[in-house]
Amino acid sequence: MLLTFFLVFCGPLLSGEEKPPTRVVEVSVLEANKLLSEKGSPVVIDIRTPSEFYKGHLEGALIFDFQNKDFRKKLASLDRSKSYLFYCKSGGRSTKALTIWRELGFEKVYHLKDGFLGWKKQGGRVVR
Repeated sequence: MLLTFFLVFCGPLLSGEEKPPTRVVEVSVLEANKLLSEKGSPVVIDIRTPSEFYKGHLEGALIFDFQNKDFRKKLASLDRSKSYLFYCKSGGRSTKALTIWRELGFEKVYHLKDGFLGWKKQGGRVVR
């Protein structure tokens, strides 16, 4: 019985199957600006709809529409060892998306907690 317990609960740790948990860091606009100005800055992911995106977005952002049925599949295609900064309009959708980032096992994810509206309000650069 002790052997069964050990194999069930410790086996994955010994075999290397266990992935480290996704590290999610909530960032302000100021912190996001600093991250984006550094060498090796995170990949920027905008999870708003295409119509929202094309009205303005962060420079270099990729669009991964959270409301699209392929959202999870698109995220799953990304390199999990890279770091990502993602946002939505005001933080609601991006907060819901945190679960998916974690389930997919990304190493480091930055969440722009005030979203695109906060970014604009704080004078962050917007491109179209």
